[in-house]
Amino acid sequence: MDESYCETEECPEERLRDQFELNPGIRLPRSDNEWLLANTFFQSAFVNVVVNESTVSDVVKLMSTTIYNYFKEACGTVGNCDKELENKYKDCLAKDLKKQLKLFAKAGRYEFNFRDRSVR
Repeated sequence: MDESYCETEECPEERLRDQFELNPGIRLPRSDNEWLLANTFFQSAFVNVVVNESTVSDVVKLMSTTIYNYFKEACGTVGNCDKELENKYKDCLAKDLKKQLKLFAKAGRYEFNFRDRSVR
């Protein structure tokens, strides 16, 4: 691509970037069972979707939104931070957090995951 093109006219990439808002990244399932559950959900969610020339844009938006929201709710987003937990543990030393990790290691609680990320 000619560099002078972007200097004199707006690049197509810039126009697209201005049209869309980026969502936070999503985590994806890690186990075969989680993928199977997601697949089952999508099959049931899209069973009645009809695609033709006049509805293709709307169907793409519906599917994109549904898929994103499913993984966001089921697996979480990348780089998100729970402010309540962050404030709760902000004054704790790493060694105190490690002690708490040992206590919650088998509990599988969300706080365990937060503390684990905070220590590393």
